[in-house]
Amino acid sequence: NHDLHVDVQAIEFSPALAGLVYVGNDGGIWKSLQHGAVETWENLNQNLPGVLLYSVALSQDGSMIAGTQDNGAVLSDTGGIWKIVLGGDSNRNLIDPINSNLAYYTSYWADYFQRYNKSTGQSVNIRPSQFDSEPCNFFPAFTMNRWSPNHLIAGCQHLVRSRSQGAVWTTIGGSLADPNQPNEWWNTINATCEAPSDSRVIYASATGGRVLATVDADQGPN
Repeated sequence: NHDLHVDVQAIEFSPALAGLVYVGNDGGIWKSLQHGAVETWENLNQNLPGVLLYSVALSQDGSMIAGTQDNGAVLSDTGGIWKIVLGGDSNRNLIDPINSNLAYYTSYWADYFQRYNKSTGQSVNIRPSQFDSEPCNFFPAFTMNRWSPNHLIAGCQHLVRSRSQGAVWTTIGGSLADPNQPNEWWNTINATCEAPSDSRVIYASATGGRVLATVDADQGPN
């Protein structure tokens, strides 16, 4: 049994062979020889890669985690085949550059911030509670300091940081949203980065083309 992707983009019936139908969707191309009956679909994507990558992160042993359009967060273990760890839209996923056993994946809005253990296949929810009451971009800002990979930064309208792999999050400063339109999802942080040379320095870009920086970020709890 092969389940079809829910986002179907095209359907074509064969004029020459009764019962033959092709479907194109966000997961590729499939065919059925039985008029599309349930459990008759065949996956035709073995030699037809077709996925839109939003982002990819790499560890030193060749392991990678990537975010895709509508095909989820995908992980490649030391250069091996890709496997899906989350369905749907995913972007801005992270992997520890030294210890590839530790990765992070997200989904649209602020529904998923997960820490993933590659060895066990287990995920832990690390979603910042600060995002419960404010709008977020479709893909919230989410970055790692690759020189201090325990340090994570995320942003909706406020910027938050963890120095404990997402176990504890501390708010850095006030809202970076335009106060004239506070409830709009696009009125948010769209990118952020902690300076590798000094963890007190954090940069962020926000609505209206603004680029902001702090040089005395609250160190907060570990």
